[in-house]
Amino acid sequence: MAQYRISYLTFFLLLITVSWSASATQSDSTQRNLLLDQIEASRPQPDSLLAALARYVRFEPEFSKKLAYAEEGLELARSLDSIRREGVFLWTIGESYVYLGDSPKGLDYLLQSQALFANYPEYESDYAACLRSIGTLYLRQKNYPLAKRYLSEALELDIRGKYPLQTGGSYLNLGEVFRLSSSLDSANLLFNEALFLFDSLNQPLYSAYAYGNIGLVKAQQGRLKIGQEYVDEAVQILQGFGDAYGISSFKTLLGEIYFQQSLYEESEIVLLESLAIAKASSLTEQIRDANRLLAEVYAQDGKFEEAYYHQSQYTLYNDSLTNAENTRQQAELRADYTIRQERLQNQLELDQVEAQSRFRGTLAWVMGIGFSSIGILAIFLIVVNRRKQQANQLLEEQKERIEQKSEIIESKNKEITASMAYASRIQEAMLPVQKRLHSVFPEHFILLKPKDIVSGDFYWMQEIGEEVLFAVADCTGHGVPGALMSMLGMSILDELTVGLGIVDPGELLARLHEEIVRQLRQETSDNRDGMDISIICYHPGNKTLRFAGAKQPLVYVQLNEQGKPWLTQIRGDRIFVGGDLNVVKPHFQVHSLTVDQPTWVYLFTDGYQDQFGGPQNKKFRPSAFRELLVQAFTEKADQQKALLDQTFDSWKGKEEQLDDILVVGTQLP
Repeated sequence: MAQYRISYLTFFLLLITVSWSASATQSDSTQRNLLLDQIEASRPQPDSLLAALARYVRFEPEFSKKLAYAEEGLELARSLDSIRREGVFLWTIGESYVYLGDSPKGLDYLLQSQALFANYPEYESDYAACLRSIGTLYLRQKNYPLAKRYLSEALELDIRGKYPLQTGGSYLNLGEVFRLSSSLDSANLLFNEALFLFDSLNQPLYSAYAYGNIGLVKAQQGRLKIGQEYVDEAVQILQGFGDAYGISSFKTLLGEIYFQQSLYEESEIVLLESLAIAKASSLTEQIRDANRLLAEVYAQDGKFEEAYYHQSQYTLYNDSLTNAENTRQQAELRADYTIRQERLQNQLELDQVEAQSRFRGTLAWVMGIGFSSIGILAIFLIVVNRRKQQANQLLEEQKERIEQKSEIIESKNKEITASMAYASRIQEAMLPVQKRLHSVFPEHFILLKPKDIVSGDFYWMQEIGEEVLFAVADCTGHGVPGALMSMLGMSILDELTVGLGIVDPGELLARLHEEIVRQLRQETSDNRDGMDISIICYHPGNKTLRFAGAKQPLVYVQLNEQGKPWLTQIRGDRIFVGGDLNVVKPHFQVHSLTVDQPTWVYLFTDGYQDQFGGPQNKKFRPSAFRELLVQAFTEKADQQKALLDQTFDSWKGKEEQLDDILVVGTQLP
C-alpha cells in the first residue's frame, strides 16, 4: 500500500467560505474588481463600506490581500459595534495568518472570534465554523485528540442547526482525522458523505475538495489509477475557480502519485506547476511540499544539482513552519483562552446570583401585600374548585399519559427515519461513482427502487488492468439488514479484486461465499445470511465477456440474421452465496461469449418480476419481463430506464412494493 508523505492535505481553505457564505462560489477577477470599486465608492459611508469589505474578503483568494482588507474591516466593525462582522473579520484574519505560515498569530485571532460568538446563540453557525477552523489547525499540528474534539463539536452543531454546506466541511475534516489515524475506510465514508452533500447542493468548488480527498485515500490504498482520476477531477474543477491553494495542493498530490508509478517526467511537470502557483500566492506549506517531491524526482532521474537545490529549499521552508516557538506560543494561547473563559463564566454566574437575590426580595414584598388582600377569596375558590379538580384529575392524567406515549412513538419514528436516511447516504457513497460508470459504459442505465429507504440490492464495479468487473446482487432481506449485507458484499469484492487480483467470475463467487461464511461465523452460529449475485468480466480490447451467476441469470439482446431483436438468457448456478453450509467449496460455471455486434446486456434481481399487480393482482412473471427487455432494445439508455420504471409503477398500482428492485443494462461493445 502506497503511503503518501504529503505533510498536510485537509484543505483548510474550504472552511472560510463554507463557514459563513453558502453563496460565495465564484471568485473570478471581474467579480473582485467590481467589489474593489464598491469599496472605494463606499468610503464616505461607513455602513456601506463595512458591507463592501465583508463581501470582498469572501471572494478574494489571495490571503495577503484578504488579510489587509479584513484588518480594515475589523477596525470599522468595532467602531460601528457590529458584533457579527467583528467576529467574521477576526476569523478571516486568523485563517489568513494560518495560510501565510504564522499559525500562532492565526490561532490567537481564531480564539478571539470563538470567544465572541460563544456569547451569542443566534450566531451558532459562526461559532461552529470557528470550532471547525480551530480543529483543523490542530489537525495541521498533528494534535489529533484536540482536532477530533473541536471538529466533532462543530459537526454536531452543523447537523443540529441544519447547515448542510457546513456539515459537508466538517465531514471532510473529520475524515482527514481518520485518514491520518490510518482508518482509511472510515475516512472514505466521510469524504463520500461530504461529496454527496456538495453535489446535492450544486456546489462544485466544494465537491472538488471531496474528490481530491477521496483520491488521496484511494491512492493510499494502492489504487493509484483510480486515485489519479479523482485528484485530476478536483484540479480541473478548481482551475475554473482560480483556487490557488487547492490547485497547488492537488497538483502536488498528482506529482506524488505519478512518482509512485515511476512517471518521473509527468511528476516533474505537475510539481513545477504547483510550485509556481504556490510561490505566486505565498503558500508556504505548498512551496515546502513541492520542493521536497521535486528533490526526490530529480534524484531519481540523476539530476543531482537540481535535487540538491530543491532539497535545500524544502529544508528552509520546513524549518520556518515547524519551529518549537510556534508550538509553545499555541500552548500559551490555549491556556490564556481557558483562563479568560473561566473568568467570564464566574462573572456571569455571580451576576446571575445577584439578580436572583434582588428578584426574590422584590417578590417577597409584593406577595406580602397581595396575600393579605386575597386570602379570603383564595380560600373560597379552593373550596369551590376542589371537587371539580378531583373529577378532572384522573381524566387529565390519562390524557397526559396518552400524549407522552404518542410523543415517544413519534420521536422514535423520526429517529429511525433519520438513521435510515443517513444509512442510505452511506450506502449510496459506496456504490460506483456515476462518472466512472459512464467512462467505462457510456450507454447504460441503472434502475434502483429500494422497498425501504435503504436497499438490500446493490451493484458494484471494479477495473483491474484492462478488464472491467460488474456485479448485481440481491442480499438476504431488505431495509437495514439487507443494506448491511450489501456493504459487506461490496467490501469483500473490493478485497478479492483490488487486494488479491482475482478477475475470474467463478472464482470470485466461490471466494465471496467462503468469506461471508467466515466473516459472519456461520459455521458456529445461526446466521444464514447471503445473496444471489451475478458477475460479468468484460475485456473491451478483445470484446470478450465472461459470466458466472449464483441463482441469477445474464440476459443479452442483439439482432438476429433477420434483423430482429433476439433475447438470450444464460442461467446462473443454483447455489446461494453464503449461508448454505452444505456447500463447502462451491464451483460456479463460467460462460464466455464474444460481443462483436451491438448488444444490450442486462443484470437484474428478482424484485421486478416478482411484484404483484395488474388487473388480477398476479406476479409480473419472468417471461413478461424478458418481453419488456426485447421491446426496450432499440431505445437509448434513458428511454429504456423510463419504460421499465413506468411499466413497473403501472403494474404495481396501489399495491405495496414487495421487494427491492434493481435492473442494470448496458450496451456493448
